[in-house]
Amino acid sequence: MFIEKQEDLKSADKVTDVTLRMLGRRVRIFLEISKGDVVGEAAVRYLAKYDVENLKRKVFSLVIRREGISEERFLPISGFISNIDSILRVSDVGQISDLLPQGKLRDFISTWLSSGQMNIPLLDIGIDRAYLTETMTWAEMTKMREVFRIYAENYALGVILRSQLMGAEREIYSSMFEFLSQNVRKVLSESNTFEESLKALLSTEAHKSMASELMEIYEKYGVPWTLDLSLFKEFFSKIRSLARMKPLSPIFPFSYIVAAEWESWAVRTVILGKLSGIEPEKIYDMLSLY
Repeated sequence: MFIEKQEDLKSADKVTDVTLRMLGRRVRIFLEISKGDVVGEAAVRYLAKYDVENLKRKVFSLVIRREGISEERFLPISGFISNIDSILRVSDVGQISDLLPQGKLRDFISTWLSSGQMNIPLLDIGIDRAYLTETMTWAEMTKMREVFRIYAENYALGVILRSQLMGAEREIYSSMFEFLSQNVRKVLSESNTFEESLKALLSTEAHKSMASELMEIYEKYGVPWTLDLSLFKEFFSKIRSLARMKPLSPIFPFSYIVAAEWESWAVRTVILGKLSGIEPEKIYDMLSLY
């Protein structure tokens, strides 16, 4: 049983944890079947985003602990980056870079630690950038490059929009622009706020549906998870279409992972939507693909 008691359905954190545990079980089966081929490698690199989120949470908790805050809460889906379980158990932030495998993530965190700076937003986005850079370096040499170009832009847009929602200065998130297509980069060049960016994205063929929906939903309800939902819905819609166009390519079996995530999001949306006071009709609309 994933739900221990009925009251858990009233907790956003518990609902998220339950759906991610269910997702974790499904992807583990898929990874066993696809182990050793490009689809399996692509899935692991893609799913490493959950380890990246937990890595950030661990680093933040160890840095902030110095200020008397020590609570740690990790996503219940992990194990796609080597040694991540050991990393999440360390008691000193200096141990993390030693345990990470060789690569961009390790290099960035090691450099950040040796610099002595405590700029948490730059650390947050620096970890995201290192993950995307390493992932795209691999993807560009495979038949999965098209999928990961879509993924990288979607991921980067999420970082940019969340940063703007928090009122971050442009210099904090500007490094994410390298993962955007030329057209999207151009329309966002003069946008410095969340609202400005959504209006700018309305002029792009690739993101106008997501931007339009998000403007309406966020203005009315203002709940942060709706941003992640709209972004993921856009990503899944594109991957599903691409997989249908190329049924004999590695993209088709890879799309199972994204579809499994979407089903996880659908369950979460129904429950979180109700908790947030969103009308059933609007929840239905939110789950209708672009």
